[in-house]
Amino acid sequence: MKYFSDRLRGDAADWHSDYIDHAADKEDYDAWEKAIISRFLTETEIENLKKQLNELKQMPDQSTQTYVSRLNHLYDIIHGKEIVLDETIAPPEAVVLARSLRKIRGEAKQKILLKGLLPKIVQAVWTRINVNSHYEDVCEIVYAAETIVNRMEQNEEKSLKATIAGISAHEDEQDVELQRQKKKLSQLEKLAGLNIEQRP
Repeated sequence: MKYFSDRLRGDAADWHSDYIDHAADKEDYDAWEKAIISRFLTETEIENLKKQLNELKQMPDQSTQTYVSRLNHLYDIIHGKEIVLDETIAPPEAVVLARSLRKIRGEAKQKILLKGLLPKIVQAVWTRINVNSHYEDVCEIVYAAETIVNRMEQNEEKSLKATIAGISAHEDEQDVELQRQKKKLSQLEKLAGLNIEQRP
């Protein structure tokens, strides 16, 4: 708590100061987290946010970056922002705790991320991640997978357009040939009509 309490402003800073003055264990992050959430969010609001997070899905017209940003935002509101330490000066136990929390948070967010991605993107992601991939790495893979999927769709669209253009050109050729055949038939009919009229 002491590593990020200076980031609090306004009512939150006042609340934190009061909390620290009266806390039995000033180092118990879990108790502090529950207290600040219960102070600033009602239980119903938290449950609604948890439901939103659990049901979060990428929309068809939504970029993966926007989806990931929304996921991170909801997660941070519910569980608080990640503690970032300067590992060169932080005590070893704080570093170990921060790494452990980062891993737990990452695993939870990764499950939500993969569950909510568009099927075409998640399919490309699964072929590129491994069991030990960190959340940040998975996010980068997701962004790359989106690019790959978009390029594949563009290539498919170009191929389809080329096929349609080829079919159209072939139909045009057939139309020209049909017109030529009709003209030839018409000429033959005229000649045949002349031949019939000329016979006695």
